[in-house]
Amino acid sequence: MNTVHSYMKSRGASRFEFSEELPAESIVSRLAPDGPVLQAELTTEIQAALARLSPQLRAAIVLVCLQDHSAAQAASIEDCSTDTMYWRIHEARRQLKELLAEHLQ
Repeated sequence: MNTVHSYMKSRGASRFEFSEELPAESIVSRLAPDGPVLQAELTTEIQAALARLSPQLRAAIVLVCLQDHSAAQAASIEDCSTDTMYWRIHEARRQLKELLAEHLQ
């Protein structure tokens, strides 16, 4: 598994496709006349931030937050301990918060 992670990291490729779209009727699109444009920009920013995470952190956040797996299920999929998965989720959220800080004000 470590060999695969190292290979993926060296290629810079993501193991996950980010097909999760934000709801069309978000707060942004309801409040602003240019809402759809802002929504598309925000979606692009989120996808770029996810792509900047390490493969392990990206896998953790995608499995738990986007695909609704439990931390235990995600740990089993990633072949790590549940405690490690909880740390990865925490660290991924922390890094995403930094990367998306301008959108979280």
